[in-house]
Amino acid sequence: MKKVTVHRAKETPLRHRGPQRHPRDIFSSQAVSLRSLRLLGELLLKTSVVLLLFGLFVMVNGAVAGEEATIKEAGIAFALPDRWEANPAPENRIPPTMESFDPLFLGWQREAIVDSAGRRVRPGINAVVFKVPKDTDVTMYSHQLMQQRGWPFKGFLTAEKDGLKLPNAVGYLSEFSPANDMLFRVFVIHAVHDGKFVELVFSATTEVFPSVEAELRSMIASLRVAK
Repeated sequence: MKKVTVHRAKETPLRHRGPQRHPRDIFSSQAVSLRSLRLLGELLLKTSVVLLLFGLFVMVNGAVAGEEATIKEAGIAFALPDRWEANPAPENRIPPTMESFDPLFLGWQREAIVDSAGRRVRPGINAVVFKVPKDTDVTMYSHQLMQQRGWPFKGFLTAEKDGLKLPNAVGYLSEFSPANDMLFRVFVIHAVHDGKFVELVFSATTEVFPSVEAELRSMIASLRVAK
């Protein structure tokens, strides 16, 4: 498993609106990918979905800070706060289509937050979309995935308490620790819409999480079916 290398920052926190990448940033979305995509692949293979863990396909919708992010293949959208932007797509990659069973990967990241150890931490959002039968039970499928991944249930997201109003969706609060022993806190959303299973993982280190929790919750509350 690839380790996320931690370095001390030699600069002050960023003051501009748009995210700028730095070679010493800690990407929380990368930590989520390293920890979970192999387990997700095992589950998808059991359901006849081929996951290419090497040479991942990543698509972005071009959304920038303050705009709405749309996962058009799944017909789902959410409001993207300031200081967030879509991850760049890898060069020379042919994206999969929803006509096949290849999963689609998307991502967004926030501008860095410098923590108490001087590390630049970038909270992130990972999304995975793949085809499933239209009558797939999202609760059962989600529970199976969470159990296989081994992430604990720290809480459940509801429409009344958390504003999760996306139809046919479930949400959780969880935590995980990648190989470097940093602890990450995550909101996990699973949904089935129009024959597509969607996973959204909103992540940050436990120290940084309180600083961005309101932003993450606002995105979760804004999740909707895109027409």
